[in-house]
Parts: sequence; structure tokens; C-alpha cells
Amino acid sequence: MHPSVRRGLVAAPLLLGLAGCGDGNSPYDGPATTRPSTTDGAAPAEGEPPGDFESLSALFGPVLDGAGLVLTRASVAELETGPHVALYGVPPADEDRPSDYLARLVPSVAAAGAVAFDGFSAVQSFDICQEPTATSDEGSPPPVTVVVLTRAQWESVPDWTEASLVDLLRAASLGDGGQVDVPDAVGALDEWQTAVDEFRAGE
Repeated sequence: MHPSVRRGLVAAPLLLGLAGCGDGNSPYDGPATTRPSTTDGAAPAEGEPPGDFESLSALFGPVLDGAGLVLTRASVAELETGPHVALYGVPPADEDRPSDYLARLVPSVAAAGAVAFDGFSAVQSFDICQEPTATSDEGSPPPVTVVVLTRAQWESVPDWTEASLVDLLRAASLGDGGQVDVPDAVGALDEWQTAVDEFRAGE
């Protein structure tokens, strides 16, 4: 099923029960979670990432820092489809232009996905959201960009270190569960429009 493309949105139906960061919700919250991730110090099951923020920050923080984001929140939820990793990152205050958010989109997905999927065989999906620079620990405004990928979508790209924006859009369009959501200010950029046109031409 191919997704629609409108106002900077490329989205297929989300995974069954998935409440991604695009909703302003963590997968911990609401009916999406079939059981909470481990936060009591218990060892995760084989192939699953740890569930506490300190451990997740040690895993994802350095790679997201390299992509220009500071990890502010992270969680692991057990969905009906399997473990789901949710990540939130905030850029530096002087790198919050629409072009900056777009420039970080693919690198942040590539960096986080390599840890989530290549590092943990049990993970079945993940989402990564770029939040506004004003985000604090006490506030959770809607994210600026949202990307959700399933394992199958991730594995459809042979080399994420060489991936383009078109590769991301194509991956998210395969089957159900993928989402690439950007605001109008990003969707109006020539680079985004060119990628969407190329994506549509290849449908």
C-alpha cells in the first residue's frame, strides 16, 4: 500500500496499536502498550534493548549527537508486533531553521536505526522525533518532524549511510507502519519537494 503525500506528510497506516511520538504520546501511554518496558532494573529479554532512560541514553545519545540532536526522552514499549523504540531529540538553539530540520532527517534516522535494528534483533519498529529547541524536561510540545519505520522498511535500504531523502520516503511507503511527517515550512523547501516528486514518479 503506497502512502499519500500531502503537506509534507508521507504516511501509511501505523502499526497495530502504535502510538508514536507524532501523537505527542509515548508508547508507554494509552492502549498501544501491551506491557511497559523494563524500568525496574530487570534484564531485558534476549535481543531487546534496555528500557531505562540512562541505558538508552548511553546507546542512542552519542549517535544522535553526531546527527545534531540531544536525546531528551527515550522509551521501549512492547506492542503486539514486538518491541518498539521511541526517541526524542532537540537540536541546538541556533540550528532550528526548516532547512536544519530537513538536513538532520535522514542522518538521525540512519544513526538511530543502526542501533535499534542492527543492535537488537527483537526490535520490530522505532520512531524518532525532532522536537522544538524550546523543549524542556517539563514540557512536551508537538514534535517538528516524525519518522516511524518497521524492521522490514529499515531493511529495504541496503546502506543507510548512503541513503537519501527519497530512500527514506520509499522505505516508509513499503507495507504498513511507516510514517514521515514534516511541517509545512519544511514541506515547502525545494529539497523536500524534489524528493517527493522523485518518490511519486517511482510509484
